[in-house]
Amino acid sequence: MVIGNPGLETPSILAYASTKGALETVVKNWAAALGPRGIRVNAVAPGVIDTEMSNFTKTEAGRDVALGMQALKRIGRPEDIADVVLFLASDGARWITGQYSRRWRFEALVDNARSAMNHISSKGKEIRIPGTEHPITISPSEGTVRVTVAGRIVAESTRALRLEEKGYPPVYYLPRSDADTRLLVRTIHHTYCPYKGDAAYYSIPIGGAKSEDSVWTYEEPHEAVESIKEYLAFYPSRVDALEVIL
Repeated sequence: MVIGNPGLETPSILAYASTKGALETVVKNWAAALGPRGIRVNAVAPGVIDTEMSNFTKTEAGRDVALGMQALKRIGRPEDIADVVLFLASDGARWITGQYSRRWRFEALVDNARSAMNHISSKGKEIRIPGTEHPITISPSEGTVRVTVAGRIVAESTRALRLEEKGYPPVYYLPRSDADTRLLVRTIHHTYCPYKGDAAYYSIPIGGAKSEDSVWTYEEPHEAVESIKEYLAFYPSRVDALEVIL
């Protein structure tokens, strides 16, 4: 239902508003449909950008009106959009999908997420050193370690490390370079181990719900286990197969 004058005397405005509204719905639906295939869908709605087509930003009155509509009280530049698009295309944005937002909201999302993902600090947390009461040993694994999900090899390495920790089954850590990182999506989940440090997590969308938060990594591990830095470990129960081929 449309109440009042929808602006039909200026069809371009009506078409512009309708398109932006439709895009928001399309982004969310496509993200949900394509996420299980490891495909991310995002859109950037920048608000007012000072370009050759934005005639109203060329006058003082027009700029005052435009500034009044902006949360950051500034008119955007084309390079502002490029910054966001470049980030979305980078490895650092592999966990972002289904986002449709004005630039100021997206900046807040990126800043908060980067802070949570890349700057998780162990400050103030208990740090324990492995010893006789709680031994941890790390050694090169024999043979080839292979991880598969939905018929795809997610990771395969002859350089895996085997970590043995008191009270837990052995865990195989594979170099990140030996994994198909296109199949991984970063999540907001994280945990802390006083012996190893902060762990960040990835899901494997092609594996569905079973493979959510199925991969973890210590990007800044404690010194005692520094050799597993940037390596990836997989929950055997959340992948289709984790094999050690001798």
